[in-house]
Amino acid sequence: MTFRTTSLLSALSVLALTACSSGHVATETAEAPHTHDHSDYAKPGAAVEISTDYDGSTNPSDVEGFTLTVTEDYAAGTLNVLLAADEALTMYSATEASFDMSSPAPHTMNVDLSSADPGIYYLNVFMTVELPGGESIPAVRAITIPVGDMDELSFEPESEMTTTPLGENIIEMEAEETITTND
Repeated sequence: MTFRTTSLLSALSVLALTACSSGHVATETAEAPHTHDHSDYAKPGAAVEISTDYDGSTNPSDVEGFTLTVTEDYAAGTLNVLLAADEALTMYSATEASFDMSSPAPHTMNVDLSSADPGIYYLNVFMTVELPGGESIPAVRAITIPVGDMDELSFEPESEMTTTPLGENIIEMEAEETITTND
């Protein structure tokens, strides 16, 4: 009985692996040169990028001002930008703007914000590209806003950083998965 069960499981495993095959085989050895260039990575969504002149530090209760710059390469349409700050951040500037993409990029927004409480916060930048044909393409980016002394705000991860065979740094974390069915 054990031989039959083992044989059946082995046959099913081979069948499942064969069914998952895409018709071509790609192999990579540990000695293969690392060819992935992180600069060719494109974020999902609209082809827009953000940058700021934010200096990366804010004192509690001080109003921090900086310029948000959005660049895009679309010939026409409208770029809508919505800023959404964490609850602990107070916005003193406009949180919405629309830009005509037929005018040359970059597009800028002045940002003024503050927080009374030290912490690491995020300013989310929601962008929507509306093309003349009616297509709407969203994109989301975020800006880290540290408030207070960075030495007091920094933390040590519970797990150590490891490097994959492809040269990418990762932190392995434990997770618990719960699967429920409606049977």
